[in-house]
Amino acid sequence: MTVGALLFTLAVGATCDDSDPFVPDDEPDVYSAELTATGATPVTFDRNREPNDQLTIGNNATVTLEFYDENGQLEPVVHASGAFRIDVSYPNGNPAGLAFTRSATNLLSGVFTRTTPTAEPMSVSFTLYHIADAHTDRTWTVEVNVN
Repeated sequence: MTVGALLFTLAVGATCDDSDPFVPDDEPDVYSAELTATGATPVTFDRNREPNDQLTIGNNATVTLEFYDENGQLEPVVHASGAFRIDVSYPNGNPAGLAFTRSATNLLSGVFTRTTPTAEPMSVSFTLYHIADAHTDRTWTVEVNVN
C-alpha cells in the first residue's frame, strides 16, 4: 500500500468514527420514555425500555411518546423538529383492529382507532425511527387494554 493510499484510508476511517469531538453525534441518548394517552395514566419506560404498567386506551385515543435524557430533560436529538418519528406495530397480532394515524404536527404522537375492544391486553410496540439516517433506533413495547 502506498503512503497516499494509507493516508486516505486513515482519513476516511477517522471521519466515520462517532467519537470525533468536532462532529456532533446525531444519535439520541434516551434514558427513559413516557407514553401518555387521552384519559389514561401515563406509562414510564426505564433505561432498559421496561414499562412500569399497562396502558388502557379507548377509541380515538391520542398517544404521545416523549423521550428523556439521564437528567430528566427532553432528549434534544429526538425532539429536534422532524428528526424522528414513532412507528407502531403489533408483535402478537392485533385483535382490537387498532389503527395508528401519526400526527402531521408532532411525529412522536398520533391517534389510535379501534374496531373492537379487547378482553385481554395486547402488545403494542412503538419504534423510534431516525428519518435522516433511515433506520430504526429502539423499540418500546407495552401491554394495552383497549376499551
